[in-house]
Amino acid sequence: MSIFLYFYLITFSWTSAFAYGYFNLPFLFSFLFVVSSLIKNIGLINLKVFKLVLIPFGGTILYYIFSAILNPHIKVLNFTFVYIFVPLLCCYLPLLIKLKKNKVRNLNDYFIYSLLFIALLCIFESIVRFYFGFDLTSLVPQLKDNEAIVTLDSGKVLFRSRAFSSEPIIAGISLCIGLQFSLIKLKNSLFSEKKSLKTNSLIYLIYAFIFIFAILTTGSASAFVISFIGIILIAFNMIYKFFDYLKVKTLKINFLKIFVCSFFIFVGLILIFEIIPAYKVSLENIFLKISLDKDFTSVSERLRIFNQYLSYFINDPLGINGSLGLYSRNGSAINWYLTLLGDVGLIGTFFTLLPMAGSILIAINSPFKENFSKFDKLFLILVPSLGLIFHGTFYASPIWATILISYYL
Repeated sequence: MSIFLYFYLITFSWTSAFAYGYFNLPFLFSFLFVVSSLIKNIGLINLKVFKLVLIPFGGTILYYIFSAILNPHIKVLNFTFVYIFVPLLCCYLPLLIKLKKNKVRNLNDYFIYSLLFIALLCIFESIVRFYFGFDLTSLVPQLKDNEAIVTLDSGKVLFRSRAFSSEPIIAGISLCIGLQFSLIKLKNSLFSEKKSLKTNSLIYLIYAFIFIFAILTTGSASAFVISFIGIILIAFNMIYKFFDYLKVKTLKINFLKIFVCSFFIFVGLILIFEIIPAYKVSLENIFLKISLDKDFTSVSERLRIFNQYLSYFINDPLGINGSLGLYSRNGSAINWYLTLLGDVGLIGTFFTLLPMAGSILIAINSPFKENFSKFDKLFLILVPSLGLIFHGTFYASPIWATILISYYL
């Protein structure tokens, strides 16, 4: 049964490959994991999840149904169905299943290797399509074609990578999770007294380089911002841990090796920009988008939609006249939290986020200890949580799988 959990967490970013509508491989494997677990292990459930997540989510479901009856619209059933079954199937029910440690052995290795595969795929996808015009990801059935591009001064087009995700930002956020995971492992290996773990620090630096390069190929300004915030969080945590550690004992870190490796990684990025100048243009566009340059259609459109949903929320802050999909059926606010506030106001947003907060709390305080502290798990979950500020497709968000993997770390 746990094999389906492995497949779910390995394919959590595959929201487009072999997908049909909302149905995709992550949904399939999470469903198979839940069903097989309940059949074989009746009664083996996590009571904390039942109390802190499923009971509050029951109230959430009642609120969704009640608001749908009071404020119906043409797509209210569709949205209610998706808002109930996506978190339930992809997070809350899998979290409910109680597994022993031996059942999830080496799960974190499978998780990081699957993300490294996606990172390498994004890199090769970008290079091959730029030079040869062939989309590697088209070798497998995709929900939709990848048309996201960066136009260069020469007129040539650089397609933004998305691997097996439905859009580049979903791939970018998944890669940010991989980067954060690598940085956390790097930090923990540096402060470990085990020589075997210390030697892994260079490996995690290389992983970080691969993820940074892959994030660049997605051309996602949002992913770039999220990864930068993640790096800052880890950096501050490392500085605090360093001085705290020195109060107790001498910390032995081969700073020369770390410096040399970091230097070569930096040089590697510079060489990439020189060998393939298209990535330099892509990076410049990312910085311009971050600065909210309105010459970009995506920037001006995001600002327009943001103001529109803000007005929806101001006109009905509690969401008394709201229901799921009331406005977002015509397009989200490109920000899930603002989309919720516009559609269902503060009350609906509270009911939606309450069980999610409970699941995050359980994941952070889980009994599984794979060299990950509570802060490490929180930093990892923050990545897709911040990602939802920049996209409204919560049903494709890595947040659900990240909460689950954090529980087993």
